[in-house]
Amino acid sequence: MYRVSKLTELVVKKTPVGTNLGLYEGLMCVMGGGLLESRGAVIPALYAWTQNQCDTLRIWRAVGYGAWQVNLLLKELDRQIAIESQWKARDVGGRAIVALDTIGFYRPRLQGVKTQHYNYLSETVHAAINVGIVAKIGHVNEQNLTYPIAVIRSPDQEADNSEIKLMKRLIQAAKAHLSDNDILTADSKFSPIEMLAAGVPNVVMRRAQNTTFMRCEFRVGKRSKNRQTVRPIERQGKHGTLPATPPDEQFMWDKVKIQIWRNVYLQPQKTWTADYKRINAQTTWTVYVMLDMTFPNKPWLIISNMRLTHQEVHSVVTSRWGAEQPPLVAKQLLGAHRQFVHAPEMRHRWPEFTLLAAAILTYVASTAAPFKTGFWDRAPRRTAGRLRRHLRILAPRIKPATTLRLKRSVTAHLPKGRAPSSPPVLRI
Repeated sequence: MYRVSKLTELVVKKTPVGTNLGLYEGLMCVMGGGLLESRGAVIPALYAWTQNQCDTLRIWRAVGYGAWQVNLLLKELDRQIAIESQWKARDVGGRAIVALDTIGFYRPRLQGVKTQHYNYLSETVHAAINVGIVAKIGHVNEQNLTYPIAVIRSPDQEADNSEIKLMKRLIQAAKAHLSDNDILTADSKFSPIEMLAAGVPNVVMRRAQNTTFMRCEFRVGKRSKNRQTVRPIERQGKHGTLPATPPDEQFMWDKVKIQIWRNVYLQPQKTWTADYKRINAQTTWTVYVMLDMTFPNKPWLIISNMRLTHQEVHSVVTSRWGAEQPPLVAKQLLGAHRQFVHAPEMRHRWPEFTLLAAAILTYVASTAAPFKTGFWDRAPRRTAGRLRRHLRILAPRIKPATTLRLKRSVTAHLPKGRAPSSPPVLRI
C-alpha cells in the first residue's frame, strides 16, 4: 500500500502546489476502484472516497483545471521505474521494442464529438474520444509488463481522417523516444511509409492479408516495365482466385508454416508524395507469412526492413499485444470505459488520467508481493485487480508525505461577502 502511495507522490510532486495533492488523491481514488462503484460518475466517486464536499470539489478542480500534462507525469514515472531497476526491456537480438496503439473511449451520447473508433464486438464505428499511446514492452522477472511513455490526444473537432492524423502524430512522438537500435512495431492500420518518412530506422509490423508488394528496378518518377506484383496470400478477385506468388523460402517451425519473400518494395499509392516514392525506392522489405496449423484460416502477414530471424520476427509481433494491457486495466479493471465528463478539456484529460493510474497500479502490482483475494485464493498472483481490492479498503487511511500540501489562499483570513448596511435611525 505504501509503495503505491510513495510512487504516486513521486510522480505528481513536481506539479504546482495544491494541484499535486489533488492529483495524488484523484489517482488513489481511481486506482482503488472508485469509478466502478459510481459506474463512471467522477464526482460521486470522489465524494465516496473523501466523504467531504470541499475536498471532492478541490480534487475535481485539480484534475480538470490544474496545470499538469500527462506526458510530463509519464516521463517522471519512466524515470522512477528506471531508478528501481526491476523492469527489464524485452530483448530481441539486442534491441528493445516500442509499440504503438490507438484507443477509443466510447462516448455515444456526448455532444460535439466528431471522432469515431471501430468496435470489434459490434463491427461498426461509434463516437469516441481517441488517444494514442507509445508503450515500452518488457517484463518484471517472468511477468510481462507494458507501460505507456507518451499519450497523444486526437482533437474531437477533426472528423475527416482524424484517426489517420492521430497515427501520424503518434509516429512522430514515438520517434522522439526511440534510439537507433530500438524496434518500432504496430498494428496493421499504421502506415509503414509514414514510419520511414518520420525517420524510424527499424520497423516490424503486421499488414492486411490482401496486401501486395512489387519487385522491379525502381526508378523515381517512372513506371518500370518489368514491374512484378508479389502477392503473399491468395485471395478472391472479380474474375476468380488470384494465386499467391511462390515464396523465396518455405519451411516448418514448431507447427508453424513459414513463407518468406525477400527484397520487395511497397506498392506505391496514389496519395503518395514524391518524397514518399523516393523513400520507398530506397527501402527493401522482407515479407513473412506465418500460418499456425492449429488455425489454418488465419495467417499472419508480417513485414520487416531489418535482418532478423523468423523467431525474432515472431517474438516482436507477439510482444506488440502488450500495448493492449494499459487500456485494458484503465477501461475494464478501473471502470474508465464509462465516463461522465463533458467539459471540452476534461473529456480529453480524464482518459489520460486513467491511463496514468493504470500504469502506476500495474507496475506496483508486478513488483510487489502477490496479494490474496481471500482465504480461498491458494495461488495468488501479482495482478492489478488484486491490488485494487486492497487499495479500496486501506488507501483512504494512507496520507501523503509533507511534500504535498494544500495551496493556502492569501485572502483566507479576510471576510467574504458584502456586509449589510446599518438600519436607518428614525428620529421623532
